[in-house]
Amino acid sequence: MPESQPWIAQAEKARAVERESGRLAPEEVAPSADAREAEDVLYRDWRRYSRFGWGTLALMLWMGAAAAASLIPAGLAEGQDGGVGMAVTGAVLTAGFGAVSGWLLWRLHRSGRAVTRALAYWVRLPWLRGEPRGRHPLYDGTTRAYTDPAVALRWSAAGVTGLLGAGGAALAVRGAMAAASASAAELGLAAFGLVLAGGMLPTAVGLFTGIRRAVYPYSDPRQALEAKLGYGPPGPVPSRHAPRSTRIDADR
Repeated sequence: MPESQPWIAQAEKARAVERESGRLAPEEVAPSADAREAEDVLYRDWRRYSRFGWGTLALMLWMGAAAAASLIPAGLAEGQDGGVGMAVTGAVLTAGFGAVSGWLLWRLHRSGRAVTRALAYWVRLPWLRGEPRGRHPLYDGTTRAYTDPAVALRWSAAGVTGLLGAGGAALAVRGAMAAASASAAELGLAAFGLVLAGGMLPTAVGLFTGIRRAVYPYSDPRQALEAKLGYGPPGPVPSRHAPRSTRIDADR
């Protein structure tokens, strides 16, 4: 939404300052007083049902591309004019459905990543400065995430797409192992599984990542790894798993 863009831009600017300085951004760059308004706007943007609807449409189109891809090996196996026409039709449909679906998924991933990154930043900012943690979005505030239908739909979508991707990968592996003696129908099923897995698995990962940022903003896996194991990539944002003494701004 247009009202989300200023908060996203400000969060990215603050992240750039933190990367350069190695400490939390100062108040003049990202005021803690603005965090609550930013959280409200960004949560409302991420939870929109229109985003979920566009994602559902994109996945249905990708499944259509996978179904069309199954026609290609079946047509080539026939080796006649009708078979060649079937293979060409399958290739054209696969490319068309896949292009539209891929464009939609890319746009949703790009915008969703920007929203959830900014959202997690604004939610954590006052807490990282040693200020009162405020209303945790898991239990109160804008989302009431455990009972919010929009969040439940995203959890369900992530699970379903992950299962579809795993099933597609299994079909592709099975077809590759029996490629020498497989029939045209089996090769078509393998092509269907390969294309299906190619779209569903990355989408599932993107959905789970977005949920992690939006619903569990106080959890940072990068810093949790460092706090538990003693090593990990450096960064100015500590995790809720880190000792309390590390959650204080370096200037204090």
